[in-house]
Amino acid sequence: MRPDNSISSSAVFCDGFAVTYSPDDSPRDDLAAFVQSIGFDLAKGSGPDLDLWRGPSGGLVRFDAGARHHRVAVSGKGLAHIRGWQSFHALLTLLSETNHRVTLIDAALDLPIDAPPVLAALRKRFPSSAPLTRKSIETWWLMGSREDGQETGTFYVGKRGKSKVQARVYDKQHELLKEQRIETGPTTRYEISVRGKLGPTLRDVALPASMFWHFASPALLQAPSGVEPWESGRGGGWTHERRSGTPWEALKLRIDSSPDLGALIQLADTLGASGREEMLRLIARRLGIASPASV
Repeated sequence: MRPDNSISSSAVFCDGFAVTYSPDDSPRDDLAAFVQSIGFDLAKGSGPDLDLWRGPSGGLVRFDAGARHHRVAVSGKGLAHIRGWQSFHALLTLLSETNHRVTLIDAALDLPIDAPPVLAALRKRFPSSAPLTRKSIETWWLMGSREDGQETGTFYVGKRGKSKVQARVYDKQHELLKEQRIETGPTTRYEISVRGKLGPTLRDVALPASMFWHFASPALLQAPSGVEPWESGRGGGWTHERRSGTPWEALKLRIDSSPDLGALIQLADTLGASGREEMLRLIARRLGIASPASV
């Protein structure tokens, strides 16, 4: 079963990416201010060399400060939250302002078709390898029974972390129903992961269709007409005026909306009339400044 070429190229979206920087020139502070301004909180496990910014729905923006390079990684759920704030291109603008290298892009396409027949056809057509590139890549799969008894799962081309490009085709309807109890109706997801050695760029994060179809077609899907040819290392093609928010505005928003601060205020109120003054004194001590009550 192979969907036809009536698919819109705009249906392809980025579902996660990673970018690396020199340790001497990375956007750590700017990124921290940015993600806080759109509702991310610093999560448990963060430390001097690791920032784990988690959104309300669990999406993650991760910053690793290694000795040889710094790395920003944004998950699919993290991108969904950022898009909800209309801040996707603002994030890419921030990341592009420092010399960088894109090391991973996940590009995905969801089709409203039932997965089991698609997976069965792929396994039959590519029992050992599939030609995503000029050189065929090993195929493998993980299958199991669905609630209705049909065999479903995931069909893989290549292995993540080893292959320069990897593909996954899987039953998204089954995954969401099993993990989140969300019913979407028949949905098959096609996902192409491209690593840095093939030269993806932030333009491919913003506009992933050309890169997706370059590898997915014709083996997995037939590309729609009019898709722009993909070029390794291509740049340009998208612009966005970066929002003028200041660190003070980000700090104010975090303080105004922090559920942790609200819980601390409630706890302080249980101490009586002087509870909030005691809270201020403790915060001032943590900050290393004179207590407001003593000024």
